Amino acid sequence: MANYPKGIWAPTTKRGWYNILWAAHMNDLQAELDAAQRTFGINPHRSNMLPGGLSRDYRTVEQRTTEQARGTDTPFYRGQAANVSIVANTWNDVAFLPMSDSYTLANSGGTVITLNETGLWFLAARAEYKSTGHTLKNSARRKLRILLNDDDVGLRDFTGEKTENAFALHNHISWPEVLAEGTTVRVQTRTDVTAPEHTMLANIVLRAYLIRTTSGVINSSAIRAINNTEEIL
Repeated sequence: MANYPKGIWAPTTKRGWYNILWAAHMNDLQAELDAAQRTFGINPHRSNMLPGGLSRDYRTVEQRTTEQARGTDTPFYRGQAANVSIVANTWNDVAFLPMSDSYTLANSGGTVITLNETGLWFLAARAEYKSTGHTLKNSARRKLRILLNDDDVGLRDFTGEKTENAFALHNHISWPEVLAEGTTVRVQTRTDVTAPEHTMLANIVLRAYLIRTTSGVINSSAIRAINNTEEIL
């Protein structure tokens, strides 16, 4: 019967030509070694249960525990879209260029990211708009929203364009939420304005990272799709 892992084995010191070596001395050693191996398992320096089903060889157990304590394997997405051309009076999908996406959350077109783990996620989107003479004169309504599973769940921001904010015209959304693995995230922007057709541009960024995993989603507290989405803001 091994002491480990309930306790630490404390063997007696043997002296050559003095102590008798009994079979129990080797058997106890074998039992402790077997207990240690069964506790740590095969290849304890490797992790095969990272989010998204990925695995990683850390080379040593110390390096594995250090990396996991620092959260270096936490899924993180950073995307940017520069000079996005906006079609007026309709929602425009934003296609992001992935700048950091080690878990490949984004689809090939960059319009959708898919969360790869059930847990508490932080989502953030920001849009910066270039004011034009037409949008300023006609008080354009700038909007940004995050869709979850293609539903508008109320993650929106609105800015009314005017002289006082035309030089720093932006929308910003940030939101922590427990979301299920497989949840899709899409960002859309919209400019409502009565004006001749002309070029309207925006720079938009998206961030998403897993804060911690959870055993599931509490449906009673989950955010829901809202009704009459086009009438809001």
